[in-house]
Amino acid sequence: RAEQLVCETEPYLLAGGPPCTDFCVMQNMNWQKMSPEERKRRKVEARVHLDFCAKLYEIQHEARRLFVHEHPDRATSWVEPSMLKLKNMKNVLMVTADQCEFGLTVKAKGIERLVKKATKFLTNSPEIAKELSRRCSKSHDHMQLKGGNYCKQAQRYPPALCDAICRGAAREQAYR
Repeated sequence: RAEQLVCETEPYLLAGGPPCTDFCVMQNMNWQKMSPEERKRRKVEARVHLDFCAKLYEIQHEARRLFVHEHPDRATSWVEPSMLKLKNMKNVLMVTADQCEFGLTVKAKGIERLVKKATKFLTNSPEIAKELSRRCSKSHDHMQLKGGNYCKQAQRYPPALCDAICRGAAREQAYR
């Protein structure tokens, strides 16, 4: 139904960031606690979801509409065949951002703390890529995403990141 919806509604921009849990470096500590069957099931489900997202991005790209995909910089998803295929398509760009530059914070002991969270974006929009290419200025401290519910808090996009994507998409539309 999602594929049909994308084909019928022809969205100008399709943004995706499927759950990265089972592609996350931190997940390596948890795999050994699971049965081989559970590990296999989770990996298959994660790969199917990622592949489906890649298929939707390809539909967007072939129709000359925009897409942007996000996953953590060190996620193992970036070497999955569907992501490598997408990354190697003509006019697709990959950029890295540190989300502290967009104001990503988590609350620790009642205090909001900046989080670096290096993140890669794959897009077919040069303007979105420009907006998202921000690395840490190193003018502030960061909270480590270890323990507690810090990773869960860092799953939400800061408003400035959303604004950057929208600005890039708007500029892209003006050039087309």
